[in-house]
Amino acid sequence: MGKITISTKDTGRGKSSMSRMDLGQFLESIKTDSRSGYVAKFRETMPYIVGHPERFNYIDRIPRICVGAEYMKRPDGEVVFCAYNGWLLLEADGLSNAVEVETVKREAAVLPQTLAAFMGSCGTSVKILVRATLPDGSLPQNEQQAAMFHAHAYQLAVKYYTPSLSYSLTVVPPRLDVSFRRTVDATPYVNLKAMPLVLEQPSAMPTDELASINLSNAHGQGGRLMDYYTCSTLFNAAFHNGLREMGDWVHGESDPWALVMCVADYCLKAGLPEEETVNRLHGMLREADVTEIRATVRNVYEMNRRTGYTSGMPKKQEAALRLREFMPRRYDIRFNEVTSSYEYRVRKSIRFTYKPMGNEDYNTIVHEAAVEGIEAFASEVKSLICSNYTPRYNPVEHYLLKEVGTWDGCDHIQQLASMVPTKNPYWQELFRRWFLSMVAHWLGYDASHGNSTVPILIGPQGFRKSTFCRMILPPELAAYFTDSIDFRNNVEAERHLGRFLLINIDEFDQLTDRQFAFVKHLFQKPVVNLRRAYSQKIESQRRYASFMGTSNQHEILRDPTGSRRYFCVEVEAPIRTDEVINYKQLYAQAMHLITNGERYWIDDADETHINETNQDFDEQSPLEQLLLSRFHLPLSGENEWYTAVEILNELRQCPGFKKQMTLNQLGRVLTKLKVERVRNEKQRMIRLTKNP
Repeated sequence: MGKITISTKDTGRGKSSMSRMDLGQFLESIKTDSRSGYVAKFRETMPYIVGHPERFNYIDRIPRICVGAEYMKRPDGEVVFCAYNGWLLLEADGLSNAVEVETVKREAAVLPQTLAAFMGSCGTSVKILVRATLPDGSLPQNEQQAAMFHAHAYQLAVKYYTPSLSYSLTVVPPRLDVSFRRTVDATPYVNLKAMPLVLEQPSAMPTDELASINLSNAHGQGGRLMDYYTCSTLFNAAFHNGLREMGDWVHGESDPWALVMCVADYCLKAGLPEEETVNRLHGMLREADVTEIRATVRNVYEMNRRTGYTSGMPKKQEAALRLREFMPRRYDIRFNEVTSSYEYRVRKSIRFTYKPMGNEDYNTIVHEAAVEGIEAFASEVKSLICSNYTPRYNPVEHYLLKEVGTWDGCDHIQQLASMVPTKNPYWQELFRRWFLSMVAHWLGYDASHGNSTVPILIGPQGFRKSTFCRMILPPELAAYFTDSIDFRNNVEAERHLGRFLLINIDEFDQLTDRQFAFVKHLFQKPVVNLRRAYSQKIESQRRYASFMGTSNQHEILRDPTGSRRYFCVEVEAPIRTDEVINYKQLYAQAMHLITNGERYWIDDADETHINETNQDFDEQSPLEQLLLSRFHLPLSGENEWYTAVEILNELRQCPGFKKQMTLNQLGRVLTKLKVERVRNEKQRMIRLTKNP
């Protein structure tokens, strides 16, 4: 366990210092304020200075905390890197009150990767600490390698936590030296044994270029009004002509705006799109503000248009071509095949998580296009997005086929199953079968069946059963896990089959008899047939979901026809959720086993084991209890036969018999108990022995 770095820089007094402290000691210290109470005073002052130029007088006396790495200050004042900690800082800012702060802390505490969650110094934010490691549990030692690892780990952590929190994370450039002010929280969530995020050492910075928000480099080479090389050639010629016309213009000494206007005029005559001109001018004149460049170029283009300049093509055609060039340059847009929704993110920004498109997003794109001089309506933007120009994206197939890599030969599935302490001798074998079936159905190996076997973890509260269910999916697919499903709404519940990869039925014992029957139907449903809103036709939606369940009660199985779909396992002790899980190797193993022909379906031997195990978890109905109080299964030499009516009449004499108990219910109980029944010439006879 490394140490945090604490630094202070009191500009008023001209003093600065730097020290280090154990993380556990720091998390204990934030339960109380400093002797001077600066954090409390800061929180009192915040509502009055937000949005104003005033600042808190003693803000410099509140230390800043860096958790990503350890630093030290040399006698000459130089700050040097000492060691990398592997701790990531996530922030949820702009919360309204203490209730929202506690909500975020509680939601973060549910995730097993959360090292700590506590209120920020302003009182309206939450800081979340997450640990990341290499697959062998070590960390990069070199500062450059640590910086690359940290950036990738931060990106992964944000994608993992975003769908689990009710409030958005504030994404910042993931530098090692990112810090926050010392805070106070009397009830921080702390789990120093939290399970780390595991990822391999990257060879380069993340492809999203997290530290860059400069749109001037956002040149895509596809779907442009002109191809990249034509644009480059025309711009270089225009820039050369502008320099020649300006004569004695000198970079860094002369007025840059005169050159901008001159070059913009040549770019317009060459037919370069307006935003292309803006981006390339900003690339040449880095010291100039891109907003001012854009305004100047806009004026040049507008003046020429007003003097009768035309581009030589119909206005609608030019707008359509410019919109097709504008969209992929400014946004990454895709169609998510699992959620059946269009998603987007702003290109070249640190907002690297995709969000579903809504009406406000279409309107924002229309406005941004108008700012660039492109006339387009929301309907035109929407029609372009909802077309074949938008690439399709399947998150689970992308992860399994492009990210997991080659299996290293270790049994990671067995390691995951062994985290559950149980005496059930079949648990690891059947969990392996269920896990392989889950992955196989994600890939569409068996379109005519669903993964209909459901492991159910049974044990007291606090044994981390729900946490284990959540841990099965990798962080990259965490958005496709849910433990919130309403079985009272059949249509919405069926929609979940195609929307989520893993569904945890929390408190399985709370299902009603009617819901129990519907859930059984869901387990074996291979395809979802639904009608979209405002649509006249019924569409088939692919099923992805596998199921798990948890319960605090033991007698939860109530299906008299059999419970082979459920595999109940009693958890003997808290599940070990602090162990390192190498998710890529876990799923690489599953892919290797499936493609090499290992069985992923339940056979007769497995069903025998399931039925044997489930006997301890069968729920006896009142009618079954009455029957067994009056009769028992015949022993050797006992040969009594009754009709169903005779048995029911006998049971009517028992206290607790209800009129609602019918012959049909009795028949289901007899089937469950596997009572021998034969039919003679007149009626069906049942072999039971009356208790003495």
